[in-house]
Amino acid sequence: MTLDTTLLLPGILTTLGQSLAVIILLIGGGIVSGLILRRAARLSDSETIQLRLAGIQRSIRHTLLLIGIISTLALLGWNAYLVADGVDPWRHFLNRVIHIDPDLRNQFLQGLGLTILYIIGAKLLNRIIIRAAGYSSQALSKWGRLEANDEAIARFFRGLQRALTNTVWLAVLILTCMNLQLPDLFLAALWRLAIIYLIISVGLCIIRITAVIVDTADGLSGRYLEQHTWSNYYRQLRPLIPLLRRCLEYILWIGVATLVMAQLPALDPFVAYGPMIIQAIGIFFLARVGIELTHLFIDQVMLGDQDIPEAERKRRITIVPLIKTISKQVIYFASFVLILSSAGFDPMPFLAGAGVLGVVIGLGAQPLINDVVSGFFILFENTFLVGDTIRSGDTYGSVVAIDFRTTRIRDFDGNLHVLRNGDLRHVINYSKDFTHAVLEIAIGHDGDLEQALNIIANCGAGLEADERVRGPLLVRGVTRVDSTGVHLRAVMEVVPGEHFSISAQLRARAITALQQAGVPLAVQQRVSWSSAQKSCQLAEDANEAPPSPA
Repeated sequence: MTLDTTLLLPGILTTLGQSLAVIILLIGGGIVSGLILRRAARLSDSETIQLRLAGIQRSIRHTLLLIGIISTLALLGWNAYLVADGVDPWRHFLNRVIHIDPDLRNQFLQGLGLTILYIIGAKLLNRIIIRAAGYSSQALSKWGRLEANDEAIARFFRGLQRALTNTVWLAVLILTCMNLQLPDLFLAALWRLAIIYLIISVGLCIIRITAVIVDTADGLSGRYLEQHTWSNYYRQLRPLIPLLRRCLEYILWIGVATLVMAQLPALDPFVAYGPMIIQAIGIFFLARVGIELTHLFIDQVMLGDQDIPEAERKRRITIVPLIKTISKQVIYFASFVLILSSAGFDPMPFLAGAGVLGVVIGLGAQPLINDVVSGFFILFENTFLVGDTIRSGDTYGSVVAIDFRTTRIRDFDGNLHVLRNGDLRHVINYSKDFTHAVLEIAIGHDGDLEQALNIIANCGAGLEADERVRGPLLVRGVTRVDSTGVHLRAVMEVVPGEHFSISAQLRARAITALQQAGVPLAVQQRVSWSSAQKSCQLAEDANEAPPSPA
């Protein structure tokens, strides 16, 4: 059907004229009603009655405004339908006025009367909704268990009130259009618009009440579980509550968007993606819950026993992070496969391709494979554990963590060293069974050696009561003699990791005791030659040199 453009101007002018006539009638009705109500207010001296009459006048004004809007939309839709059908709206209007059907006139008047009744009923119903929402919000806010959610409750009821009142007015508009028997095309578009609005408004209310429910359940669960043995499980899962709230909001928003797109035929191809995304979000959240529960189970199984030996505890502390990492990656990989499956993809070709890719990466990343394999050998051969004091090359300190690829060591200056496991060639572990606190000190050549050895032997007497010391101080005697003095050595067996501290105490005691006894300490000897002495020495060396061959 071809649109007759010559009918557009008559249609617009007819619509404007009809709308203007309706507006004039409504303004006249508003003026008459206002005069009557103001006259009645002057006749009464009661302030309450005057306030009620003023409220009635405002309600009449709003009602007339709504009738004008609805009538204008109805006239616009009807005239547009006539133009699209090839009928001149002005001639059609004149024919209807001149040859108006009594049944049609009665039907129009009946529809207009029903519309007025609908508007009055909507005003009363909306007033009831507003009062009920306010009362419900105050009642829930006064409930002591929900003090932390007062703002969320108030926000929810404000949104619910706004959605319900708008829905009531939308229902009035639809019923009015049905009573006026507007074209089916206009009614279908209006119904679709109403459904979209209802979907969005109800979705917003559900999103708000979901946040309230999650926050309330969190508060009540925390109070209840504090008195039960499940509090450890809840504390482990409680950090996931913000993630739960976000996931629920995302699911609801995607659900609302999917339902809205289902009402628009042009967006039908995108409707199928909504359930897929919702399933993916649900699988991701369940994977996070599974990871937290798995970590809690690993902690309780590996570290829950308080009676295990200290060496075994250190070994478990070292292995637990690696087990957690493996379990987390396995759960994430399984959830990824489930997401692919829920999206309609066959995961088997992907798994086969991942296997081939893994082989290729393994061939091209041999240093990485070397680091991982070395990490496994370090763990299973018990070379060193977290908390051990080790030295590897120029790096010396306490082991902070052992990962699959690297080992982190923090030195005694606070610096963190990250070493590849494959580079740990020569490792000295100071934390296995025991270690020696070594005392090395040098005395002068003219010092009393016997007296110095006796003084050093007595230096460990006060430290044997220390719980870190496992044995007496053993004097090894003279280790070497050089230009600086006579070097003496003594060792004391201590617990692992405490050799530096005990050595420092022994050194301080030995220096103090030797100085008090008058035993001279070694001093670095420095020889200084004058330039003349250097020349003489060079000449003597030249004279002693063998003759050069002929």
